[in-house]
Amino acid sequence: MEQKQHGGKQEIEKKTVNRRNMPPNTGQRPKRPLSERELYELRARKARKMKIMRRRRRILILGLLAVCILTGVLVAAISGAVRKRKAEKAAVEAADLQESMSASAAEEESKEAEERAAYVQSLPDVGAIYGIAVSEVGWSHFFADNSYSMAPTTSYVTAIRATLNGQPEGMSGTIRYRVNLSGTGWLDWQEDGAEAGDSAGTAPLEALPWN
Repeated sequence: MEQKQHGGKQEIEKKTVNRRNMPPNTGQRPKRPLSERELYELRARKARKMKIMRRRRRILILGLLAVCILTGVLVAAISGAVRKRKAEKAAVEAADLQESMSASAAEEESKEAEERAAYVQSLPDVGAIYGIAVSEVGWSHFFADNSYSMAPTTSYVTAIRATLNGQPEGMSGTIRYRVNLSGTGWLDWQEDGAEAGDSAGTAPLEALPWN
């Protein structure tokens, strides 16, 4: 009896140890291994999911690429428009500046012309007058500068005198002249009404410079 009881105790202890080493009972049935068909379907589902994910990824990448391209095109268009506006503005400003400079130059030129005209009008009416001595006749009256005078057919101009007319007080100026007397040659320079030549003689004048 004791041995049996002792043996029973050993069996009870063994059963207790075995129960302790066993996994806890969760109330679920143990999973059975998947069949080949189930494994194939599982792999197919995973492959479809991966394919869908790759497709979505490609679509996302293409969308981002399209956005980048459109952004670049938009930026280029805006930059081109800005540059065009700047160029047009610069051209308008250059045209306005050129027009302003032309107007200023024309105004300055007109002003200078008016000043020159006013200065010329303000100058006194000064001119040269001259008289001639004619053989066997004597001295003539004074002629205005650039006016014509001559001796009679049978006479000669033998002397000349000249001076300035209308010169205001305080203004200095002289007129100089000399003659080439026939048979004698060039005589000395004379000025301001002095006689050049020989009014009492009969030798004609052959040349006359003055300044």
